[in-house]
This record gives sequence, structure tokens and C-alpha cells, in this order.
Amino acid sequence: MKQFIANAAPVLKKISHNGEMHNLLKDQTWVLVDGKDDDERYIFHDNGEVIIEKNHNKITVKWDFSHETNKLHIHKTEPVVYFIDYIDKAVIVLQKDIHTEKFQYFANIKQISDLNIEQYLHNVIAKHLHLSLVHVTAGFDMEIHRRHAEDSIGSSGQEVTCNLEAIADGFYQSSTSNFIYEVRDSKIVHKKHVHKLTLSDGTQTSLYSENKTPFVSVGDNLVVNLKPLENGKYTTEEEWFIFHEGKVSKTGNLKKFKTGDGTIFIEQNDSKPMPGDEAYYEGGKPFNGEVSVGLFKKVKAVNGKIV
Repeated sequence: MKQFIANAAPVLKKISHNGEMHNLLKDQTWVLVDGKDDDERYIFHDNGEVIIEKNHNKITVKWDFSHETNKLHIHKTEPVVYFIDYIDKAVIVLQKDIHTEKFQYFANIKQISDLNIEQYLHNVIAKHLHLSLVHVTAGFDMEIHRRHAEDSIGSSGQEVTCNLEAIADGFYQSSTSNFIYEVRDSKIVHKKHVHKLTLSDGTQTSLYSENKTPFVSVGDNLVVNLKPLENGKYTTEEEWFIFHEGKVSKTGNLKKFKTGDGTIFIEQNDSKPMPGDEAYYEGGKPFNGEVSVGLFKKVKAVNGKIV
């Protein structure tokens, strides 16, 4: 989360309410949260005084804020100067050194009683950037940047990040749904369903398809143990397809017809057997002859091809 805040700093500065600094600060109880202890409280007043309480001890010192330099000065025995990265009614993001990624925070205890500042800021950024989080099986939250709040999550072209940083190209599967996202150049190329698919030789594969059912289509991806299938032709109980360079490049129906010599398989390129379709016996032997494919209808094959 700290890295998220560091990467979000430019956005926080852009949407900060610095112009309302005095009104937001005054007469509120702010807790300084710096990772060491969270028990130092500040109450800022309009007269330029701030009451600081720690371990039941109170001191009153001067404070001022310069809009020109964006600096908050608290005049303790040793003056403290903070750069203001972000302020709203609930939290102030502070830096003593703008050249480092070390942050401190003031939390308004009326607004953030649990002092979970990082989660609060994450929600602020997520709302501004229209981020939606998808926890993926790789073990992190993938941030999907929607252009508008009403956009559907995972549309093609949406930017994806982790901690607002680019992620590697590849497939990222949701851990809470059957969706998988194909990412290239930090953008979603496809949002697909994940199906289990058994090939005719018994191989168990994962099918990444835009279809809601495990029906193989051109452009689908198939993997075994997260590795793409090798290039080649494959069959399932009802389909045949050619797999090339990580995707299905061609597919069709696989029809079975029983004959006295055994079952004939026809790899159809259309809804019905057509010239050029491959025809063979179980086991791969080319079929020669005629086979009934419907009522009063036969087709003929020569050397394993429909003619």
C-alpha cells in the first residue's frame, strides 16, 4: 500500500484541497500518524496557535501555512516544516523531504476513527481514477482503470496496473470469478471466460474464451498447466480446431456417423459436410466410400476427403 501512495502522489497533489487549508485545519483534532506512534494530537486555531497534546502533556505553539510554498510550519522548540501533498476533511499527507517517498499523515479522528489512512487514501484515488480492483490468482489486486464510473469492468482498452504501476503482459485470472484478462502493453485486450475442456486424447486443458459455454471459437486460447498448447490440430467430442501461436486459428464441427465398418468422423467446415472436408475412421485411417449423413442423403469420400 505504501508504494501505491507513493505512485499516487501526483494525483493526490492535483486533487488536493489546499485552497481550503485553514478552514479544514481549524478547530479539529488531528492525530499525527508517522509509523512510530499515533498519540500526538494537534488542534489548530484561527489565531495562529496550535495545541499539541502527547502523553497527557499539552503545549501551545504557533503555526502558519504558506500557499506560495505549500509549506506548513509548526514552531516548536525545533521548528518543523511539512510539504502538503494532499488535504481534505479527513486526512493530510505530509512530507518533510519532497525528494524521498517517506510520508506522514494527520488524521481527523472524527472522520477516520480507526486511523486506517492508507485505505482511506486508496478509496480517494480509486474514486477519482474510477479504479476497480480484481484480485487475481497471481496473488495481487489488479487495478482496472475505467474511463467513466458507469463503464463495465474489464472492457477492451482499459488500462491495468498494480500499485499504479504497469504489469507484465499475460493472462490474469480472477480469484473470485471465472473471468480471465488478457493484458498487453498494460491494457486489457480481451476479457474471457475460463472453461475446463477435455481433448479427444484425454488431455485436460483450460479454455480462455469469450463464449459463456466451453465452445471453441477462433481467437480462443488453450493452456495446459498454464502453458499454451503446441501448434497443431486437435479435436474434442464435438469440434475440431487448429491451434497456432497461442490461439485458435480455425475450427469446425466434428460429426460422427456409424457404418458397418466402424465410426466415421467428418471434420466439417460448415453446418453440413462439404467437398474438401476430412473424413476418417476412428484412429485416423482415411475413409473411402459413401456414408449416410441424414435421411435419404449420402456423401462420398475419396482418400479421406469429401467429394
